[in-house]
Amino acid sequence: KYGRSGQLLCHIWGDAQWEAHQHLKDEEVVLEVVKGLRAMFATDQDLISFPPLWKVTRWSLDPFALGAYTEFQDVLASEEDRDIYMRSEGRLLFAGEGAIPGDDGAQCTHGAVLSGASAAMTVLGRDMGVTDQEPEHLADLRGDGPLGFNVA
Repeated sequence: KYGRSGQLLCHIWGDAQWEAHQHLKDEEVVLEVVKGLRAMFATDQDLISFPPLWKVTRWSLDPFALGAYTEFQDVLASEEDRDIYMRSEGRLLFAGEGAIPGDDGAQCTHGAVLSGASAAMTVLGRDMGVTDQEPEHLADLRGDGPLGFNVA
């Protein structure tokens, strides 16, 4: 249902302990990941080959992101903190992977999409002068899925 057959994603996040990857060439990063997989599946070394297609991104060096991360990393952080973080402030709405409940997709792309859709529906409802009842075309999108969306 998700992804592609034979596809592997390795995520080395902003505060990961493996800092040496910052100084490696892209091919060297992939080789290190392959070595790790070979160590994990030591009984069948032929199973893990160097991938024919791969991509290394360096998000922490991206001048627009600079490794920005919206997930709460503090051990004392709770779902209550996330609730506070995603509250609107007047006309200012917050959306993204950090502005969604943990069970609905926090820290994930689909969570960012869902929270953005929720904010968009709020804006559309406001722009149409709706206060207590959503317009029918918006209500059709509501269901029992994440954030109250009909995602079936």
